[in-house]
Amino acid sequence: MAIDPNEWLVEFSSCLTPDDTVVCDAGSSFYLCHQRLRLPEGCRLIADLSHAAMGFAIPAAIGAALAKKRGHVYVICGDGG
Repeated sequence: MAIDPNEWLVEFSSCLTPDDTVVCDAGSSFYLCHQRLRLPEGCRLIADLSHAAMGFAIPAAIGAALAKKRGHVYVICGDGG
């Protein structure tokens, strides 16, 4: 049974809190996150808008986690990231 990424992102959105940060990678995860994520007010989405190479999300999430005082950091990687 395959998981529909669109449905998964909508469900995932309902689990987010205002203190959370979501980092999305380049590729299809970038587009899906921007189309389907519903972030609560205060929640942050970090994405490379200059179309960087895949693999951006892990180092960006490490930096976000080191900079945060509270909340969780989630990474969404897709096709090859």
